[in-house]
Amino acid sequence: MSHTPIPRKKLRELINELCRTDSDLNAFLVDHFLHVKLQLDIGTVRAQKISFLLECETEDAVSAALFVAFPAQLNSRGFGATDAPAGGVEPADVSSARIHAVLSSMLEAQLMLVVMFAEVNRAHLPGDGSSRSTIASTLIQLCNQRVGGLNKLVSAIRQVEPGLI
Repeated sequence: MSHTPIPRKKLRELINELCRTDSDLNAFLVDHFLHVKLQLDIGTVRAQKISFLLECETEDAVSAALFVAFPAQLNSRGFGATDAPAGGVEPADVSSARIHAVLSSMLEAQLMLVVMFAEVNRAHLPGDGSSRSTIASTLIQLCNQRVGGLNKLVSAIRQVEPGLI
């Protein structure tokens, strides 16, 4: 059974409840949204961090990350996090074929930034000398197996090149 994205207002409340300290919030951001964390200044206050996360990411992406980080707590609150599938979902506004075409057309450095922002371990990708098309296919396959599916990959592409997808 797949989860329904948690509404933005409830996400804010859940993040405050589940990430009780600023250190907990920072750890959550580093573990699940490193690209967001890297854009925050050292003095950014907790409420601003949460608002920035909710501005940068979709409700589905933040919900999926919370399901991964806090399954028991969300399940006990009636969100059914333990029923979340192992596989992901395709974003509603972008097809897998379009994602593949965009990734294949990127420069190597851009593609590696997408890999970093999508939080995919480079060791799981084909080795040096592989075509960008092969890397793109593998990246799509790896991301599609995760909770949240290709949404995080699309978000990563938009971080690197906002106008491409």
